[in-house]
Amino acid sequence: MPLAYQMLLLLSIFLTLVAYHARLVEVTSRLDFLWKREAQRELAEMRETRRNNRQLLRNILPDHVANHFLTSERTDELYSQSRNNVG
Repeated sequence: MPLAYQMLLLLSIFLTLVAYHARLVEVTSRLDFLWKREAQRELAEMRETRRNNRQLLRNILPDHVANHFLTSERTDELYSQSRNNVG
């Protein structure tokens, strides 16, 4: 096979690979954009749900009790305990 045909074949393979790589980069960028947008939407939805839950809890419980349950430092201990010698 003459050298000119070999170079033409190599050049066409190279251009095909460059076009394929560009397509992969574009698809990856689009997916990254969509995933980021979906994550932002889910975070906004979580904030809205947290706000609604906080408002519902404050409507049901007194403020000091609701604040106890809404603090992030809260452990899983009980808010009140039963005592034998108390009323």
